[in-house]
Amino acid sequence: MLWVELAPIFHRLIFVLVAIGSLSVVLRNSDGNANEIAAPRGIGVALVFLSVVLLIGFWPDVLSSDKAGYRGMFEYASAGIDWEFTNDWLFQQYIRFCAWLRLPSDLFFLLTATVFCSNFLIAGKRIFGGRYSLYFFALVVSLGFFAYGTNTMRAGLALSFFVLGLSFYPNKTKLVLLWLIAVGLHKSLVIPISAFFVAMMVPKPKFLFAGWFGCLGLSLLFGNQIQEMIGGYFAEAEDARVANYLLGESDIYRQGFRWDFIAYSLIPVVVGFWLRKKQFFDDRFFNLLLGTYIVANGFWLLVIRIPYSVDIRCTQRTYLKANVNFLIP
Repeated sequence: MLWVELAPIFHRLIFVLVAIGSLSVVLRNSDGNANEIAAPRGIGVALVFLSVVLLIGFWPDVLSSDKAGYRGMFEYASAGIDWEFTNDWLFQQYIRFCAWLRLPSDLFFLLTATVFCSNFLIAGKRIFGGRYSLYFFALVVSLGFFAYGTNTMRAGLALSFFVLGLSFYPNKTKLVLLWLIAVGLHKSLVIPISAFFVAMMVPKPKFLFAGWFGCLGLSLLFGNQIQEMIGGYFAEAEDARVANYLLGESDIYRQGFRWDFIAYSLIPVVVGFWLRKKQFFDDRFFNLLLGTYIVANGFWLLVIRIPYSVDIRCTQRTYLKANVNFLIP
């Protein structure tokens, strides 16, 4: 059976495991004591972790727009062709190191998936203690997790090191070291790292939220001009990939002001303020996380018109082409 056919099965398996784990949380806490949440651990989390790693590691190239490109980079490096695959120097060195180990390309992707998922799991254990499984279950079924693991792999791997670095706060040495790794893997991680330091300087999230609304207003009024200005900066810095992404047009991806994305991204902010105001939850680290999210999301509002989601007609053509290619001997 081909992995194209197995992928939906693994998807359903993961969601079933997460559902069973979530149900066990409800049953364990049926006494109504909200202060002591008994979360499932052990074999349940291990099964979800293993299933996710296998699904991401062996995800078919034809169902991902970027994975074939990463496979090509790795195979070039394995063949001894020395050229600059990417502007992110640490990711390039990672590819070269795995090629030097003479790993097959499938094992390279499996190793990357293992590091990606392990970083998030370790961070969850450090931040949430015995309740880490709840965090990991929520992460696995969240929008974007599999896309980061199977498509935008470089950014996903960098993001996992960013989150792992967060878990070491307030140990600044380990935090900075892991964040340097994150930026070396993908320069876009400068945005959440900068947002974290802004959140440190503005301790009350309500002021940051006011700034978020300011960014929303600026984007509505001057979004195109702001995007052109940022794109021009990257063009002058000779980063053609980012400049083209900000300034280019696309017939495949949906572009424009995305109110649906704004509504989705606003949910964590609403929940965060509800916890602070209604549950009287006031914690320095929690405020930093909430502030970091608000600041980073505010920057995203300024460039919201760049391409994000694939048009459904293109998706259907891609799946049809994939199935035809696999049927032809």
